[in-house]
Amino acid sequence: MLGSEDEGGLVPGAVVGGRYRVVRMLGEGGLATVYEVDALDGRGRRAIKLLQPQFRAQRNVVERFYTEARACHELRHPNIASVEEFAYTDDGSPYIVMELLAGQSLDDYLRSHPPLPPERAGAFVLDALGALSLAHSRGIIHRDLKPPNLFVVPRPDGSLMLKVLDFGIAKVIDLAGGMASRTRTGALLGTPGYMSPEQLRDSKSCDVRSDLWSLGVVLHEMLTHRHPYGAQDFAARAVAILRDEAKPIGEVAPALAAWQRVLGPALARDVAARFPSADAMAAAVREVLSGAGAGGAGAVIPPLPRPNAGPTLTARARTLSSGAVDGGYGQVDENALHGGGRGHEVGVTTAASLDPPSIVWWGALLLALASFAVGLLMGYLLTS
Repeated sequence: MLGSEDEGGLVPGAVVGGRYRVVRMLGEGGLATVYEVDALDGRGRRAIKLLQPQFRAQRNVVERFYTEARACHELRHPNIASVEEFAYTDDGSPYIVMELLAGQSLDDYLRSHPPLPPERAGAFVLDALGALSLAHSRGIIHRDLKPPNLFVVPRPDGSLMLKVLDFGIAKVIDLAGGMASRTRTGALLGTPGYMSPEQLRDSKSCDVRSDLWSLGVVLHEMLTHRHPYGAQDFAARAVAILRDEAKPIGEVAPALAAWQRVLGPALARDVAARFPSADAMAAAVREVLSGAGAGGAGAVIPPLPRPNAGPTLTARARTLSSGAVDGGYGQVDENALHGGGRGHEVGVTTAASLDPPSIVWWGALLLALASFAVGLLMGYLLTS
């Protein structure tokens, strides 16, 4: 049995698959809901992900969800949140059982640690690249890398590491409506600001270098606490990604100029100019970390100008921007992450805080293009 459900999802005490008793909901997104559960066989607490009810009747989405879970089950790496089990409930709904992580999403971590010291940012991106190296070698492309899908957890020695969540979820998002589509609940599937130019054009045509582009955006945010294409709304940012090269990081923070050796290739609009693999990008990161000029923790970064419209980076970081559940895989261990304080659950904001593409912006763009076309036509008529 799937267990009792109310309008808010599974209720505490409900049993999933006859093996897991629901403790509480950890988070809800456009595509799925994640619950903390207790294994009835005494194995302890786990996290379970269930598709939202509106997708359970879509056979292609259900089958893809299960197929991707099976592929991710084989990804065993210290920097990948492990999928321990995947199965169907009695009513045919697929579910994924994952490790319950103690920590917080990189999204939340960056809000309390802006910007990160280069050594920590570099270590985090090396963790993510190690996970990508394994996944890419198995033919699995993430396609939705962003701070909410990266999780900061403590190692046994107290140091911090990064784990990558939600491998394969982007393929499910495609079938559920596609990147940047909205569900009937208003949640957004996918995040245009972290999608490479080729992924924005055609989400099915990207390869491993698209993941490296997304991770380059994340690295830039860790180092500067700002997006390399500014704090515009989603539509303006997507246009900039398709049209412009990212501004060199040395123009934002001169002390971090050495990181252009990583960010230049990672964020190149031309796919052929990017790093060919996660291992190649990792080698460049290590080169910067080992050399002089990597930038210090006290690097001065000019304040970000307030845009006329659209969210600032801080506001954007608080939004739920994935079909998967962002930050809903575990609990914050404040003692491990901050050196003291009381632990609390990872917060998951609602999709209502997302800024949709600006209608005014698109209207202005179309009007400008129309005026340009009319001007060309008039010029041609007058000279002919």
